[in-house]
Amino acid sequence: MTESAVSPKIRAMQQILGRMDFGSEAVATKASPVPGLSVYRAENSNTLGSSLGYVSFSVVVQGEKMTTVGDRVYRYREGECLVCGAAVPSTFHAVGASAGRPFYAASLALDPQMLADFGRSEDLQPPPLSVGSGVFVFQSGERLLDATLRLLELIERPGDIRALAPIYSREIHYLLTRSECGPQLRSLLTAGTRSHAVYTALSWLRGSFTREHKVEEIAERVHMSPSAFRRQFKSVTGLSPLQYVKRLRLYEAQRLLMAGRANVSSAAYEVGYESPTQFVREYKRLFGQPPLRDVKKRIAAGA
Repeated sequence: MTESAVSPKIRAMQQILGRMDFGSEAVATKASPVPGLSVYRAENSNTLGSSLGYVSFSVVVQGEKMTTVGDRVYRYREGECLVCGAAVPSTFHAVGASAGRPFYAASLALDPQMLADFGRSEDLQPPPLSVGSGVFVFQSGERLLDATLRLLELIERPGDIRALAPIYSREIHYLLTRSECGPQLRSLLTAGTRSHAVYTALSWLRGSFTREHKVEEIAERVHMSPSAFRRQFKSVTGLSPLQYVKRLRLYEAQRLLMAGRANVSSAAYEVGYESPTQFVREYKRLFGQPPLRDVKKRIAAGA
């Protein structure tokens, strides 16, 4: 996107994030004083970040980002947003970022209940029974950019946060249910759809991923046949149920190691592995390096 083509709202967001103190790290995520709002800066393209995933709305303020969710790759740039309607682990990195032109993004944690409430409006068509993905990328549009800008502006007006942040956040939730991903979001959050059955299963698995699970057991909990559940689960997440559990375990173990709260063996046992050897093998298969080498590299890069 050329300088002349940059939306005035995007340019205003760039100025706000450019004034923020992200510290000396080349890649940094910073929780803002606005509840649920985080901001991100990257000055290189080499650092691969990872997340356990959460229901969220993220907009690229400057540069380009590549996010991998399951077997799917999403690439999006200034003014485009990524909406996660299902909490799926992901890896991501900035594309072409440098100290002279850093990558900036803003992300808002979404309230699924608020989305569901807005999605029940009588002016909306019934949602589809199933969706092809739980993650969506699209052009934000002026109304979403405007609401996001007003939320970001509160970072520099902390006295207004208590009164105005809930209003601007609700506006973003409302607009998302009316956006091009609105029908899919409502499918994930409306009881009775196949997508919602998967959404319910995801919530349960995230609270019990240290246990061993059988697909038949999970499918029975959400009143689906195992074959239909496998198909819809893969459609929403890009992963099989067992792959999803494995990703949760490995991403959580990585988080524990990065925080210095565990060594390799204790991290393996804490996330549900019975064998540290198996844990190291599967960690290397997913992240490309053994745990300690991977964590050392990430810390050095400021991940």
